[in-house]
Amino acid sequence: MSEHELVWRRVWIVGGVALLFVVLLLSLLPLKNQPDPIIPFGDKFNHMLAFAALMLWFSALVPRSRYPLLFGFLLGFGGLIEVLQLMSGYRFMEFGDLLADAAGGLIGWGLALAGLNRWCSWIERRLGLA
Repeated sequence: MSEHELVWRRVWIVGGVALLFVVLLLSLLPLKNQPDPIIPFGDKFNHMLAFAALMLWFSALVPRSRYPLLFGFLLGFGGLIEVLQLMSGYRFMEFGDLLADAAGGLIGWGLALAGLNRWCSWIERRLGLA
């Protein structure tokens, strides 16, 4: 089954859009009384994890030839988040966050090329939908 033959394609797309909104929301919430991160550079790790997950999620829904466009979209999304944080008055714009977003996107891209881009096909087959 290719990425275009997914039975639940619309569900996977809606789920991906929901993930984008969750990332946006978490990125814009005020940081009140936050403890020091347990992991050094934990904020950057969170950025990498979120953007790796987004890249991997959407890699199952677009052909490999569109991965550069997907990566560019996600990097633009990360840039938008940074601008919105600057405009918020209570969050800060950090270039390091955008670099972490890019690193996460590249990790997700690599995982997709390694074969994990078929994750939703595997789920559909396991559920007997394929």
